[in-house]
Amino acid sequence: MAGRAATPQGRKLNNINNMPDRKYLPKRLRQKFNEDGVVAPVRKHESKPLGDQLEKLWNDAEDSSKKPSLTRVLVKMFGFRLILHGVLFCPVDIAVCLLPATFLKDLLNYFTLHQSSTTKKEALFDGLIISLAFFIRALSFSTFLLELTSLGMKFRIACSSLIYRKLLKMKSTTIQKISLGQIVNLLSNDVEQFEKAVVSFLYSEILTSQYVFALLIIYEALGQTMNLWCWGLLASSQLMASIQRIEQFLLLEKKHSSNLPLLLESSFHYVDRNINKGAEESDQIFGVSLRNVNAKWDITSPNRNLTDVSITATPGELVAVVGASGSGKSTLLQVILKEIPNLSGNLNIRGSLSYAPQEPWIFTGTLRENILFGEDMDERKYQEVIRVCCLEQDISRFSFGDNTLVGEKGVMLSGGQKARVSLARAIYRDADVYLLDDPLSAVDVHVANIIFYECIRNHLKNKCVILVTHQVQFLGNVDKVLLLDKGRVTASGNYSKIEGLIKKAVKNSTEKDSSANIISLKEYDRPSETHEDRGSDTLNPYKSYCLAGHGWTTTCLLVMFFAFTQPMIANVKGLEGIRRSPIFTHTTASVKGLTTIRAFKAEKLSILEFDNYQDLHSSVYYLHKAFYYSFAFWSDITCAFYNFVALMCIIIFDNGMSTGQVGLSVTQLIVLNTTFQYLMKCWNDLDYQMTSVKRVVEYTDITPEPFGGTFTPPESWPSQGNITFSSVSMRYSFDKPLVLKEVNFTVKSGEKIGIVGRTGAGKSSLISALFRLYDFEGSIFIDGIDTKAVPLHTLRSTIAIIPQEPILFLGTLRRNLEPFDEYEDSYLWNALEGVELKNFVSGLPSGLESEISEGGANFSVGQRQLLCLPQLAWIWKLTK
Repeated sequence: MAGRAATPQGRKLNNINNMPDRKYLPKRLRQKFNEDGVVAPVRKHESKPLGDQLEKLWNDAEDSSKKPSLTRVLVKMFGFRLILHGVLFCPVDIAVCLLPATFLKDLLNYFTLHQSSTTKKEALFDGLIISLAFFIRALSFSTFLLELTSLGMKFRIACSSLIYRKLLKMKSTTIQKISLGQIVNLLSNDVEQFEKAVVSFLYSEILTSQYVFALLIIYEALGQTMNLWCWGLLASSQLMASIQRIEQFLLLEKKHSSNLPLLLESSFHYVDRNINKGAEESDQIFGVSLRNVNAKWDITSPNRNLTDVSITATPGELVAVVGASGSGKSTLLQVILKEIPNLSGNLNIRGSLSYAPQEPWIFTGTLRENILFGEDMDERKYQEVIRVCCLEQDISRFSFGDNTLVGEKGVMLSGGQKARVSLARAIYRDADVYLLDDPLSAVDVHVANIIFYECIRNHLKNKCVILVTHQVQFLGNVDKVLLLDKGRVTASGNYSKIEGLIKKAVKNSTEKDSSANIISLKEYDRPSETHEDRGSDTLNPYKSYCLAGHGWTTTCLLVMFFAFTQPMIANVKGLEGIRRSPIFTHTTASVKGLTTIRAFKAEKLSILEFDNYQDLHSSVYYLHKAFYYSFAFWSDITCAFYNFVALMCIIIFDNGMSTGQVGLSVTQLIVLNTTFQYLMKCWNDLDYQMTSVKRVVEYTDITPEPFGGTFTPPESWPSQGNITFSSVSMRYSFDKPLVLKEVNFTVKSGEKIGIVGRTGAGKSSLISALFRLYDFEGSIFIDGIDTKAVPLHTLRSTIAIIPQEPILFLGTLRRNLEPFDEYEDSYLWNALEGVELKNFVSGLPSGLESEISEGGANFSVGQRQLLCLPQLAWIWKLTK
């Protein structure tokens, strides 16, 4: 979770960030720019102090008011600075408008035939004053706008940090009710409104005074002010809507906490010394004790997830928790982690906790970073953890060892590798209580034996361990077994005493598929995590856009645009987009791994990473704005100088121009500054928008997946389900080795086939070949028909799959089961009964119309797997 460090003291090392020097660097605007030139953000833009200050003010507002206002908090933090900018900017802007208006009349009098009392010397003086107004505007306008942009950045950075900190404190049940897209929208669109509104704010404030003076000037100047004022009103209304959405998010319910944890060290080691509800004090014995605990995820639901649960686990004791899918095993661990508040009963936890979730959480970074997770490196301890978690062989195959990048969400790791990395993270942390949620289900039998005996049974022999598992073969080697059914403890004790009850209870439970993705990190050791666009191919998007629009006028304008294009600005803009992406990636990963982060007490580490990503983005973003306003400054200076020369020529070389001609000339000179700068802004915005065009073009250039054959199989196909693999060989890419080699086998109709093998053996690859996710050599026949001859849509719509990582979509349960509305509810209920979920679904408040949170987070992993069964063609086959 480490971001790339930037060069410190950016304002000293890179003059373009320093406003006094910014104006004198026109040559740099035509230089190429890359990441080596990235500097640290200026101190006033650092995310941590801004986030700390706003968080303190917001917490004070929450404590002092029942309805805290984010607007008032922001005004308290930034109001003085905003008013100060207005006080400094307004007089200058008014003076720039007033000077031409005051002296223009005398200048025009000089050109009035036979009526002028103005001498040539006075006319020159008038011309110099008007030219001075142009130069004042050129010297001040870009500087003021950059300072306002800087202030808007502070608004955005502080609010983004506050939103992320709030995210880490929210209840798990609350997060399930909001989508990840809503959170990302807050961090992207809503916080960006601050920058637009701050720049527009001053124009809305100075309208009254400027309007009066603008009446003395030309209509164009008044029109520009009116436009800016209208934009200010629009930006202000959008900002208020954004503030309201952010405020609603900040007021969402926080995670329940009965006591504050005791911070022992600055490296995020915590010990919860007194997390107790009605239990006696004891400073010697660590462990977990629950007595008659009742809990539920949704406080409004009439059904409890745990009912009268009692459990005791002490150091040196291994407690196994077993039960069918949805029986409450993972919920029990969530109660211990305080992710779900217990409604009643006594909960006593003594000592620090470590947690391995059922769905392994892997964040973007190296393998080592995922295991250490902010802990100090102890080489001896680290190597021992690697050994007992069976990661030695995997790491030895990686070209970069444990420094190999695992990709976003661990995409470069197989399912078994993810589970072992997650387990290694939990084991490496020196804790008193270890909560392990089914870590053995994603690995093969050989590895599961090593992990259970070497890691859980031996390495943690002196620790308190609560293990959720479906692996009945290991229960004879645990100290205590707890059997759960529908949230109740139906049996507990030694395995030999309750063996019969356990076998009966778990007989029909669904075992999680242990197949793993065969993609090897050896082939993808150092993936490029972001496609970097440095402006080296700037012509193609414009060419594609023109060809798509067939507009000759647009083409001519673009030719003009390239005459003024600055490679530096384009490069920095591309780099700014690259540096923005990790902010959202980190936020997404944090939402997925929120329970793990809180179990490891790593909130401060995660906040530090978020602030680091913000700092990396802020340095490049501010650099881009400085380059842009530097170019704007030189544009204004050029226009001001041109205006001065033109005005002096009109006065000195008086060739009989009429008052109307002179007035029109001066009018156009006054408008020239604003028009030219606005034109540059439009060109800059166009370049930014062309980035989107380029991405669309890149997307359209991707070779589409082959449609497949044109053979139309019978409507009843497949009617039997006979599958034959004939000399099937497959690779994931043309330059990668074969993952399936001359595979031959036949599955007859009605047969139940189990596929076993070590991690990377090719189990998941067989499924990929069956769905034709990759090209393969050889043939696959289903009921005698070659799958290559069948159109892809027809093939895939006739095959159902329970994926290794089951996914449910945001929406209702009915839409997830049957998205095409082809079956009546009676068929769906029969299908649910076939997978033993009818009673569970009928117990939900809304039945089939119950809402499913993003990713199906409000269902257990086992339930998600079962819900993947009754879909599409399977519904009819299950109900026949």
